[in-house]
Amino acid sequence: MTERFRGERTLMRVFIGESDKYHGKPLYEALLERFRSKGMAGATVLRGVAGFGRRARCTPIRCCDFPSICH
Repeated sequence: MTERFRGERTLMRVFIGESDKYHGKPLYEALLERFRSKGMAGATVLRGVAGFGRRARCTPIRCCDFPSICH
């Protein structure tokens, strides 16, 4: 059974580093737990492997600390 959403909805994106921690656990795990406890409709963690910024230069990630996006 699916629920219908009514009214205004918001998409939130949180950009963090993969090695970021909160009380000893990965920050993305802490965020997911918090979002679930607050009754948010859903959350996804994505691992960034490449991208570009305001200068429009493509930048592959070559280090161990991949950026992550929670949304």
